[in-house]
Amino acid sequence: MYLLVALLSRPPAGELLHGLLVPKLPFDGDGDADGDGVRVLVAVLGTTISPYLLFWQSAHRIEDLRDEDLGGEDPVPLERRHPPQARRTLRAARLDVVGACSSATWSCWRS
Repeated sequence: MYLLVALLSRPPAGELLHGLLVPKLPFDGDGDADGDGVRVLVAVLGTTISPYLLFWQSAHRIEDLRDEDLGGEDPVPLERRHPPQARRTLRAARLDVVGACSSATWSCWRS
């Protein structure tokens, strides 16, 4: 139905292609970015990037475990490690995650 209406309304082809291919944020009369447009852009980027980073972090931890000499190609779970080594591995993972989350939060507050 939408396609039929678009064809019957005969929009100018140049404007149609420009609107489809060139991204645009809404602006108010002063040339400043409209708050709603910026919020939508941040929301779209946030909902796209956040899940990706969650999966990337998980995959990165598995790669780190595989890179260790212990276990060869198969990552060794913490439960099967010697307790001091398991604590060191867990501490490093926590430091990595807390550091990344802290820097992301700090950069969010700075902007």
